[in-house]
Formats: sequence, C-alpha cells, structure tokens
Amino acid sequence: MKQHSIKTIIKAAVLATAAFFLLAMPLKGADEGLVHTTIAARFPHKPVLIARFSTLYPYETATHKARHHNIDRMCRLTDGVILLPGVEFSLNDHVGPRTDPTLWMPAPTILQGKLVDDLGGGICQFATTLYNCALMADVTVTERSPHSIPPAYVPIGQDAAIATGGADLKLYSTAKTPILISCFTADAAPRQKEVVVELYGSPLPYEITLKSSVIQELSPGEEPIVVEEPWQASPMRKGYEAELYAIYLDARGNEHHRRLIRRSIYPAAAERIYPGRDHTKVE
Repeated sequence: MKQHSIKTIIKAAVLATAAFFLLAMPLKGADEGLVHTTIAARFPHKPVLIARFSTLYPYETATHKARHHNIDRMCRLTDGVILLPGVEFSLNDHVGPRTDPTLWMPAPTILQGKLVDDLGGGICQFATTLYNCALMADVTVTERSPHSIPPAYVPIGQDAAIATGGADLKLYSTAKTPILISCFTADAAPRQKEVVVELYGSPLPYEITLKSSVIQELSPGEEPIVVEEPWQASPMRKGYEAELYAIYLDARGNEHHRRLIRRSIYPAAAERIYPGRDHTKVE
C-alpha cells in the first residue's frame, strides 16, 4: 500500500475518533492537555480543515537529508496532538530536548547570527510552519521568537525559532472546541521536499491570510570588529524591522478587518574580521 494511502487512512481514523469520543480525564494543567490521537476529544460535529501552511526545503546533499530527518521527526512527534480549549501547548516541552545523537542529526542552524551545525538543525522550519498555520486558524500564540537572521523559507517576519532550553513556540486555543494538528513531510519536486501542517476543528466564520512587510532596514556599523578566532569571522549584514498582520476575509473574500500580530527585529551586524594573528594560548 502506498504511503499516501496509509496517511489518508490514518488521518480519517483520527478525525473519526476525535469526532465521537470524549476525553476521559479531567483537565488540571498543560501536561494533561497534550493528548495524542489515542485519547481524542469530542467535537459537536465533524472537524474540518481550518488552516493549512507549508514550506519548502532542498533534498539533495547529505546536509539536506540530515535537516529532513530532523524536520520529519518533528512531524512524527507532533502529528495527532490535540489542542484543547484554554490549555497552553509548548512545542519544546512536547518534543523534548534535542540532545540525543541517536534521535537527532547534526545540521545547520542559526546561532547568534551564524550558521553552525547542531543536533536537531532544521527544526525551526517545522516550528515556523506550525506558527503560520496556527495564526491562520486564529490560535493565540503566547510565545514566539524570531531568528537573528531571517530564514529564506518564509517572508521576513513570519519565522519562529526554537532551541533546547531557550526559545519556544507556545500556542493557546480560545476556540470552544478542540483543534487537531496534522503534519507531515512530502515530495514537492525533484530534489525538494515540503513540510505541511494542517489544523482541523470547528469551522471559522472567516478566512485568515497573513501579510508581512519590512518597515525599516537597519544599517550595521561601518567599522569592522576584529575577532580572535577564524570561526568568529562573518560578513557585514543588514538588519530589518518587520510587521506581520492577520487579514480576516468574509465569505465573499473581502477584507473585514486586519490585526497586527507582531513586530520583529532582525539586528544588523558589522563585519567581523580575523586578521590572522597568532593567539596561541600559553600555559
């Protein structure tokens, strides 16, 4: 049986379960709210697709395949989670730390304005995809951090960074009924894949689209900074201040209103140069 068919069957089973079964345990806190598909919540009617967002990434080199491994693992860990009304969901708490080399692969990640290899590299693309999908489903985002450098897979101002013990993505549903998270990776084109997040729940009275724009470019300092190690060197980088709006459309596709979601700042950075001096440590 093809993988696509298996996914379709699993998704149908999940939605059927979510539509007819009641969560048995009382809700006391966030931990009890992060239920999986095996313990689903009852909907007043069949849940429908309320938001979908996807981002693309290359799949050709060994580095690309390491990123894919991490992104796909994030999907498998999060697929089937149900967001319950009034319960905060933490992506970091849910997937756990990315410190085990038997579970996560080293791949490029943005750290302090530079690309470095780290376990779990690439998972911010999953967090970003979930973030945008949540906004399109009118889910409240209680915590989100931008990268120090805007990534290329979404417009500036629409990214979400996460880090073990640091930046997190937290969601809080104010809907009256649960919301089901469905997420997966798929082939998008030759040597290219996509990560897809879909949210299912009660129908929304409007369609939400997102619009981001750069409102200011930030200039770096003109004087270069001398660094002590070759790996610390980096080119000059412009910075940006961006705004992200949610635009609410009525049934005819006309704008009803818009809401400012967030302003994001991506700092500028002066050139960092390594002059090649001998900094050998003398003990």
